[in-house]
Amino acid sequence: MKKYYLIIISFLPICVFAQTWVSVGGGVGSRVHDYAIYNNELYIGMQNFDGNYGLVSKWTGASWDTIGQIFVDGMINALEVVNNELYALNAAYNYQNGTCFCQIVNWNGSSWDTIGNTIGFTAVMIEYNNGLYIGGDFTSVNSVDANRIAKMNGTTWEPLGSGLNEEPKEFIVYNNELYVIGDFTQAGSVAVDFIASWDGSTWASVGGGLEPENPSYGLYQPDAEIFNGDLIISDGSLVSAGGVTLNSLIAKLDGNSWDNVGISGPQGYYNYYLAGFNDSLYCQKGLSRGQEILIWDNNNWSVMDVDYSIVDTIFLWEAFVFNNELYNIGEIYVNGFNLEGIIKLDFETGTNSENIYQKINIYPNPTKDYVQIITNNKNENNQYLLIDSYGRIKSKGEVIKEKYISLQHLKQGIYYLKIYSYNKNTVEIYKIVKM
Repeated sequence: MKKYYLIIISFLPICVFAQTWVSVGGGVGSRVHDYAIYNNELYIGMQNFDGNYGLVSKWTGASWDTIGQIFVDGMINALEVVNNELYALNAAYNYQNGTCFCQIVNWNGSSWDTIGNTIGFTAVMIEYNNGLYIGGDFTSVNSVDANRIAKMNGTTWEPLGSGLNEEPKEFIVYNNELYVIGDFTQAGSVAVDFIASWDGSTWASVGGGLEPENPSYGLYQPDAEIFNGDLIISDGSLVSAGGVTLNSLIAKLDGNSWDNVGISGPQGYYNYYLAGFNDSLYCQKGLSRGQEILIWDNNNWSVMDVDYSIVDTIFLWEAFVFNNELYNIGEIYVNGFNLEGIIKLDFETGTNSENIYQKINIYPNPTKDYVQIITNNKNENNQYLLIDSYGRIKSKGEVIKEKYISLQHLKQGIYYLKIYSYNKNTVEIYKIVKM
């Protein structure tokens, strides 16, 4: 005969971990374009609007320190570490004739040394096979002919064959080759569709390529990430990859074959930025205010519950992980439209200023199949979220008297039940153990 035990646990609001965006040292008062991890420290490159100059700063753990000289009328578009040396791209506009002059500079420990110059906007840079590669809308580097992409070989610059017929927008290294994504349809002598690979000596097409919604306009602003051995690419204009019709704005390449990334991924006409974090792929909208982050766990998409209370607007340039924390950089305004340029997703603790309920009972806990909420509800509009330890939403709905929440579809582990008022101003959180 089975025995059933009824366990009534009455909780008070408790301090637990919850995902929220937080400031990083008060920010930098600038639009941040790129980052690099150099000597295990975080460096960022930016454009200061007030002074109209570019600069690089380092995070000390408590504050931001400016590294070397500022670049008048410039902006730091990219940072990269090659052979334990830090490089930056500085772009300076001539507003009188509409031209852009770019410098490739190297940090010598006390100042920046110029190692290359281009005429035309240069925005991407990467390390590949111990060499520095740059890409942009240029046709030469230091008077060496190079169509929109070039490599630094020692102290000289080299073209990559006959280069590209249009601008590259994203670099990534995958399966020991350099993948270039952008608006081009010719790489060297090879006809391609908005993506090509370089193996160190020759260009190749990539599985039929990418198709934007309007090929004459090209891609919006692609982003790429390696996740679970696949190359993941996102762009707000994508409709197909390698002939495969996409059900979202994201595609994956497994070797030379394209496929969708699950069902119901990112939608709309936005750019989405990618970061591998906590064994999942995080996908975040580029222009937003308080948007939810989509998470791919290699099986399903879910939505992460995040507190955006400090954020006014995010014009996202990049999402990345440093010291096991997720960062955003870009034109980011927080706490009353103050431009900070960088924020991070952290875990914070908190208690509540008032009780939504006179009494809450959650049982059974630990549990195998379900939990039941029994409460004297003051407000029929109160809501609940059931989230996992990564903040992914597993269930949500309205809290009513004697509400049952099924856990049968969930893996064993720790979950959090968040109960909040309709405007989310008041939250109570309860720890649930699924056996």
